[in-house]
Amino acid sequence: MKLYGQEKSNSEILSFIHKYVDSVKANKRDRYHDILSLFPEGNGSILDYGCGWGHFSIALSEKGYNVSGQDLSQNEIDICNLVWGNHKNVIFEHKEIVEYKNSSFDYVLSNQVIEHVHNAGNYISQINRILKKDGCLVIALPNVMNPRHMMKCLNKNISNTLLNVSKDTLSNYNKTHDHINAWDPVHFTRLISSVGFSFVEFIPMEGVALPFMKVLPSYFYSRSKRLRNLSYTMAFKFRKVKDSQIRNFD
Repeated sequence: MKLYGQEKSNSEILSFIHKYVDSVKANKRDRYHDILSLFPEGNGSILDYGCGWGHFSIALSEKGYNVSGQDLSQNEIDICNLVWGNHKNVIFEHKEIVEYKNSSFDYVLSNQVIEHVHNAGNYISQINRILKKDGCLVIALPNVMNPRHMMKCLNKNISNTLLNVSKDTLSNYNKTHDHINAWDPVHFTRLISSVGFSFVEFIPMEGVALPFMKVLPSYFYSRSKRLRNLSYTMAFKFRKVKDSQIRNFD
């Protein structure tokens, strides 16, 4: 199995993942806590769509849910099974979302996935299909409205930047790591609502990402609700209100 593209032993993977999860839990500003706050204590069914190393699946099962942790990477599923074993109320699966039946889940969690997806409408449409009526989507993603990103777009030599992005993507594109989509909160809400969902809640997460400069900290944490909307990442909760399927060329 691999971590960040490098072969690791089982013991190395176990040690790394457990240390990582412990650090996430200890950091009260980590998005982990905000995302979990969008799930009440319950006993329904959840698809953790793009579960990665599985720590959200485990946390949700501890809230009382039956969880299917899905990932397109067999390597990530192998890591989940190694680290978490036969955990109560959790199954980790290497499968496509089209393999799940209609109206199968009460919740879907999509954490830091949609920014890697070429066909975002189809992605949300499949989530709509597998959710029960009044089921909820909790989705987290980067926020394009942050100073670090905006500073890149103010570069006076932006054509050179774009040329380098194009060359690098053509030769080294990595679906797992490269972001190919980005949204602000307003346009993202419009996208999800156009596919049959109603807005429930929004949480700006992880502070305001500042430009990489020696005189500045990496993040600024503000009590101002306005400034917090410029956060590095964001989480939403939406409720399915109607079936809405997107065609390939919509």
